[in-house]
Amino acid sequence: MTKPILTAAQIIRENWQEGRIEQGGVLLVSTPYRFAEDRKGAMVQSKGLAALALSTITEQMPDMVDFFTPLVGVVDMETRQFEQNGH
Repeated sequence: MTKPILTAAQIIRENWQEGRIEQGGVLLVSTPYRFAEDRKGAMVQSKGLAALALSTITEQMPDMVDFFTPLVGVVDMETRQFEQNGH
């Protein structure tokens, strides 16, 4: 499950090292939900996925830890509205 995280981070690292990216990036993690009663579970899931991504990057690519700013939330599939976790 961590292979896609590392693949993406490696591509971003290469672009950063080659000067194509000047500043940091956003680690966007969102989980969709359709029914209001599923919203809380979707928030828990997106927080867990973000934690997995950040721990994977920390362990495997420590030079990239400060590069990413996490943006974690849920998406209401009826309205397609993104809601940041904790807000």
